[in-house]
Amino acid sequence: QRQAHNLQRFQGKIAGCTMLSTMKRPAACMSTNSGAAQGPVPKRRVVASAPSGHVNNLCNKVSHAILESPEYPSEVTKVLASCLTRSLAVPKERRHAFQDNVIEMIGKVMDSLKNAAQSKLDEAEKELGAASEDHEERKNAAEAIASTLAERRKAADT
Repeated sequence: QRQAHNLQRFQGKIAGCTMLSTMKRPAACMSTNSGAAQGPVPKRRVVASAPSGHVNNLCNKVSHAILESPEYPSEVTKVLASCLTRSLAVPKERRHAFQDNVIEMIGKVMDSLKNAAQSKLDEAEKELGAASEDHEERKNAAEAIASTLAERRKAADT
C-alpha cells in the first residue's frame, strides 16, 4: 500500500509539473503522445561571421603593402600583417582596445609608406620638369641651328 501511495503521489507531482510547465512554456514540456520530439530543443549555435571575400582581398592588399615597408624591421611588419585581418575586419563596436592599437600601428606604417611614395613622386616630378626644360632648350637650339643652316645654304647658293 505504501508503494502504491508513493506512486500516486509521484504521478500527481509529474502531472502537476507537466500542467504548470505547459502553461508557462509549451516547448519546455513535450510529451511522446503528441508526436513531438522528446527532450529540450537545443539552442541554435551562434556562428561568428567571417569577413567577406571583398574585405579579405582588401586586407591582403594592405598586408602585402605592410610587408614591403622598408622603414620597419621585418619582424614588426610580419606581426602587423598577421594581425591585420583579425583587427581591421572586425566591426568597430566589437573591437577590443588592443585591436584598436594594432590598427593605429598599421596606420602609422601606411602613413610612412604614403610619405615615402609621395617623396618619390615629388622627386620624379622634379626630374620630369628638369628633363622637360632641357628638352625645350635642345629643341630651341635645334631650330636655331636649322635656321642658321638654311641661311648659310641660301647664301652659298647665291
